Order: sequence, then C-alpha cells, then structure tokens
Amino acid sequence: EEGGDSTSVVRKVIQNLRLEFTEMKVAVKSEHQRLACCVVLPGLSVGQADEGFNMHMRYGTKEADMVGSVLKRLSLRDFEVKMAPAHSSNLEKAQCILTPISIGLNLAHIPVSKAFRIRLDVNCVDLRVLHSQSEHILRIMAENSAERERLERLWVSPAVKENILGADNGASA
Repeated sequence: EEGGDSTSVVRKVIQNLRLEFTEMKVAVKSEHQRLACCVVLPGLSVGQADEGFNMHMRYGTKEADMVGSVLKRLSLRDFEVKMAPAHSSNLEKAQCILTPISIGLNLAHIPVSKAFRIRLDVNCVDLRVLHSQSEHILRIMAENSAERERLERLWVSPAVKENILGADNGASA
C-alpha cells in the first residue's frame, strides 16, 4: 500500500496478469522400471476473478474501498492423472487413477480493509489405483531406495559418513 513506486508497479503487473495454457500433457516413462504415467491438463488459466466473487467481496465494502484491490482467479479444468497397467510402459493402455477434476480458486486482497479472502471450488474427485499398480509403485520405490544407497556407498564410505554425521546418521542435528 505505501511501498513506493516498485510496489505500485508490482501490484499493477499482478492486477493485469492473464495467462492461459491449453492442452498440456506431461508424461514420465521408464522402460527399465516398466512404468508410465502422465498428467493431462486441458486448461489452466489465471485472470480476473469472476463477477460473483467480485460481488461477494463488495458486500459490506464501499465501492471506493475496492480501489487498489487485487481480485484473481486460477482455473484448472479437467485435470487428470493416468497410469499404465503394472509392468507396462505403454501409455496407450493407461487408465485414469485420478479422475478429471476442475478447480477454481478466487483470491482477493483489499488493502483498505486489510482483508485477504479466498474461495475454493472443487468438483468430485475420485482416486483409483489398482492393487497391481500400487504394488508395482512400491516395488519401484524400494528398488530406487536400494540403488540410491548403493550409489551413496560408492561416493562416501560408511566411515566418512559416520565421521561427518555422527553415529545416529545426523538424526540429532
């Protein structure tokens, strides 16, 4: 509020910020561990808060008090996580383990009243992991842990590690 020109510029940038991403997909595949999963995000946007939220914020607040306020909305549309069947790195047969969900997050900062308000809207969420998939993930985690420990022993001898971390492996630090 009284931070000077730089604060004013930052507030102006945030107030005018609008981003929109469509059809985003990130996939992770490991032929070695026979694992594949992907995150699908058809729509992600950041923009002005919707009118319903604006009206809600104005209730009990004078119109003049809204000057300098920042009202933003983050929308996540049809976000889903897919995973290939256990022991497969083929995403063509991937099934949803997190069903498509949509999230709306409204944020409001009203400097005059020193208020910061949040409204979160989430539709139904369904998490489904097959028993074979969860077993496969746990096995991979155990293999990765064993591999990390093996590599750590190659880099640092147990005697040096104990000398640096102590007998309790650094737990008392």
